[in-house]
Amino acid sequence: MVQGHFKRRWGLVLISCLLVLTLSACKEVLYTGLSEKEANEMAALLMRYDIGVSRNATGAGNYSLEVDEERFADATEILKSHGYPKEEFSDLGQVFANEGLVATPMQERAKFLHAINQQLSHTISDIDGVVSARVMVSVPERDPLALEQEASSASVVIRYDKDVSISAVTPEIKMLVTNAVEGMTYDNVSVALFPVDTGVGARSLGPAAVAEQAREADPVKYAAGVIILLALVVGGYLASIVAKRMMKFRSSESS
Repeated sequence: MVQGHFKRRWGLVLISCLLVLTLSACKEVLYTGLSEKEANEMAALLMRYDIGVSRNATGAGNYSLEVDEERFADATEILKSHGYPKEEFSDLGQVFANEGLVATPMQERAKFLHAINQQLSHTISDIDGVVSARVMVSVPERDPLALEQEASSASVVIRYDKDVSISAVTPEIKMLVTNAVEGMTYDNVSVALFPVDTGVGARSLGPAAVAEQAREADPVKYAAGVIILLALVVGGYLASIVAKRMMKFRSSESS
């Protein structure tokens, strides 16, 4: 009776410990090649939704994010709804990098417009509440013989968090584009706003997420806890062996 009690008790403890350790070890790579800033922002966002995440340096200033396999779909959905990972925009230096060939005036013009679009998109994307932004600028070629020059125009497409009032800063966005492009007028800048629901419901923590957050909070204490837990399991197993032998010894004495 005692022997069976010990076996059942410590068997359940051993299975539970192995289950927690196994789940905490099942990691899935979420994204790689992230900058430190973006990796920190994405990790902080996932932690707000109670998703355990590991941020690992991969060299050359890049980072990767890992999450528990069971929360992979949740993490991907949450990051996507918040516009992560952010689009990489080209700056003027990258657009006009010397490629070793002489560019035609048309190519130089196309590069210039692309650089303007990229820089404006990047600037607007950094506004609080903006999930993503696209700017498309049209600058007609100037005809020195024409009495009236065709005006420049621009279209701005913004996906934003529905809980943020982006419309309040729309005039500032139009003024930003107006001042950045030669020949642009305020009325020739159109802004299209599309609300996005970023409030993805957070689920309750699973055992893997609990273990991961505990490990990241204090790795030393986490390691010590695991060692103590394993020691208890081993000690319980040894205790069951001792109890078994004592039962045999008592049985032999009574016989």
